[in-house]
Amino acid sequence: MTQLWQNKRVEKSPSQLEPLELQIQALLKQKITPDGVADFLLKNLILEDLSFSDLRALCQFFLNGGFYSSLKDLLAKKIKTLQHFPWAYLTESLFQSTSLIEPEIKAALIAGAQMESALPELSQSHALDHFDDRIEAARLLRKINRKAALLKLRSDLSEQLEIHRSQGMMAQEEIVLLRLLRLFPGDTELLKSYSLLKERVALDFVSRKPQKSKIQMRPQIQKSADEIRLLSQITESQKKNLSADFLNSDYAIAHLAWDNPESALLFLEQEPETRSSLALRAELLLLAQRHLDLLELLPRFESSFANEPDALLGALLFRAQALHGLGQTYSAMEILESLIQARPDFRGAASLLAEMKESLG
Repeated sequence: MTQLWQNKRVEKSPSQLEPLELQIQALLKQKITPDGVADFLLKNLILEDLSFSDLRALCQFFLNGGFYSSLKDLLAKKIKTLQHFPWAYLTESLFQSTSLIEPEIKAALIAGAQMESALPELSQSHALDHFDDRIEAARLLRKINRKAALLKLRSDLSEQLEIHRSQGMMAQEEIVLLRLLRLFPGDTELLKSYSLLKERVALDFVSRKPQKSKIQMRPQIQKSADEIRLLSQITESQKKNLSADFLNSDYAIAHLAWDNPESALLFLEQEPETRSSLALRAELLLLAQRHLDLLELLPRFESSFANEPDALLGALLFRAQALHGLGQTYSAMEILESLIQARPDFRGAASLLAEMKESLG
């Protein structure tokens, strides 16, 4: 466990490293019990050093784990020291750990939140709804404000999307589209836009300048257990329509947008093999870390793009990344070095080579 926060020795708090939620996930993946993780967090974390999002992640872990009294005691000691106090979590932990709450305590919780203009934050807990009508009013106001903020964010992102699209900045366009799809996952217009973007990327492979290539693997987003379960349910439901050819491509694009490459591949396999689907399949296999399958695909990819030199350079990058994923880093570096010798301006290869050298120490 100490390896996760080894930077603490040089006076860096855990909040300066990766998000706390990911650190908790890493501890659980080491087969440490939730009790052990909770004990470790209590001994090693300084709440005042945490961002509010990390503090919420900590509170959510304690609530989900049933450590209500520990969370209540921890937060009660920090009411005066935390810059942004999680009133909803203190309220939930208090009501879950104690059967009878005095009216004076309830009034104090509301007064404390009100002093910090944090009634909307407190309203995330329903425990005080019966005690003060302002809680429900604050919750409604919070929903209205969040909806308004979400609509404004969509408008702003849509403007960015149009700018990137008009300037041919496909990599930036993809980033904005993926963010929109995570905010509005069922939006058919956005899914269609993403499908058209992937087709443009594949079909315009040869015309894209090497320095603008973005065919390196994007990091997969860490998903919670609930998200994984939901994606599994969606996939099982969609499998019933595998025979409906007109849906398979849409399903594949949707799962790619949700960073769910295995399910995207499942539906893409039902489609006829075209140059567009070959390029998309290669990217998905890389995202899914199915490196052997990617190596098996590349001869067909190279045959399909045989008369297009830049596309063949892309195939070499795919091959190098697959070999690197299989632990054959030196072979991968040899490919990249020969590619750079032939095309010194091919930045995708140079940056990938630098990453591989760094991984070797």
